Amino acid sequence: GKRRDDLILNVERSKMPPNIDVKQGMALQVRSDDGAMLDVTVVHVDDNIVTLDGNHPLAGKTINFNIELVEIS
Repeated sequence: GKRRDDLILNVERSKMPPNIDVKQGMALQVRSDDGAMLDVTVVHVDDNIVTLDGNHPLAGKTINFNIELVEIS
């Protein structure tokens, strides 16, 4: 599907669990305000803000498939 800008989240670093050493590229799960779990990837970390991306890694990319048609019935 398409990339969604509303799935990019900027979180204050102080709100991240203290036992997690947040690094760019990490995969995490976060709970949304409505209680749903969301898989995210850490895309940027600085002293104050952690940027999380909830888009699928292939979102917005063209995917090509090679298939072999075996039978038509």
